[in-house]
Amino acid sequence: GHKIRGYNVNNTILKYNGVTNNTLITSNLLTDVLISDIRFDLGTNDDNLYSHINLYNTTNLIIKNCEFKNGYGSQLRLNGSSNVLIDNCYFYGVTGASGNPGEAIYCNGITDLTIDKCKCVDIMDHFLYLDGSGDVNNVIVKNCDLQYTGKENILTNGGAIAIYGNCKDIFIKNNKISNCKVGINCAMRDDIYPHNIFINDNNINNSDQDGIYIEVINSSICNNFIYQNGQDGISIRKSSNINLNNNNCFENGRCG
Repeated sequence: GHKIRGYNVNNTILKYNGVTNNTLITSNLLTDVLISDIRFDLGTNDDNLYSHINLYNTTNLIIKNCEFKNGYGSQLRLNGSSNVLIDNCYFYGVTGASGNPGEAIYCNGITDLTIDKCKCVDIMDHFLYLDGSGDVNNVIVKNCDLQYTGKENILTNGGAIAIYGNCKDIFIKNNKISNCKVGINCAMRDDIYPHNIFINDNNINNSDQDGIYIEVINSSICNNFIYQNGQDGISIRKSSNINLNNNNCFENGRCG
């Protein structure tokens, strides 16, 4: 396997302010990769500085106990990868612009991804962007604390979690989502709808727009607390076979 391991995020800091057009780690066609206990810090939000990690076609990847601070564009990019765990990581201070808007984690063509116990603060666009232009299958996001994403976005649809196009079997559970532009946004792309989206046991509050917005086929939205969002608590458009059960929606701007 391939290992990049520090001692802890306070003692192992990779800071590379001033290096232009930079991606610290990039690879293709690797198997059994561990990246752990490192603080990645671009030191600036300059638009010449890009992703911390950019991985293509990687299998059996673990990223844990890391911090990703400051940067421009998508900080962790996973393309065509499978069997990925992102555990106990912290993302802070990501900016961007149209065409490269600033995500903590961007995924295209990924299978079997778990994101557990992560935190983000101050992300221009999204914490997680699932781009279904390449198939996205079997994603779990759980036990995360997501704050202040999409607040300064130059686009209209920034937020905590975006699920677009050909995404299937997505599980969003037991997360705290607060002060984002949109909490969870699931929408079709190129006339392809996300399928089998399960949004359960989350606390979503103080979004500028909707707590949850969906355009999906087959979805279960259950046991969520959704409150004090600027528009709807749950907004359902152009969808079919939706199960809503035991959601507590209150004090939202338009309706539950």
